[in-house]
Amino acid sequence: MEAALKGAEFDLVLHMAAQPIVRASIEDPIATFSSNILGTAHLLQTLRKQPALKAVLVITSDKVYANAETGRAFTETDALGGKDPYSASKAAAEIVTQSFARSFFDKAQVPVATARGGNVIGGGDYSRDRIVADIVRAGQAQG
Repeated sequence: MEAALKGAEFDLVLHMAAQPIVRASIEDPIATFSSNILGTAHLLQTLRKQPALKAVLVITSDKVYANAETGRAFTETDALGGKDPYSASKAAAEIVTQSFARSFFDKAQVPVATARGGNVIGGGDYSRDRIVADIVRAGQAQG
């Protein structure tokens, strides 16, 4: 990560990179943990060396909560959990982010926050088991 970003300067970082597929996390949990937890840690470690950095926002997932299957809506203060490797990896990424924020970024007066997104999609994101992509494919199949 450090080599890839060498020479670049950032003032604001929005971290959305991840392995986002639950089924893929079950098929290869280590790759998911590596991408979602270690990828976040490596990025934050690299960002510690950015003198122009003003803020970091790490996007995790609405799947970070300990899900008791009660049907009750989650609140921001609900406990983190991990029903599957994807959920666990995103909850762990939040803990890693909080640790970096408190240990390093607070001292440098750089605000670091997490936000929990659901069904984030970008250009070219036609992966299997992605709700938006699946809806588009279903519509195309009927058209």
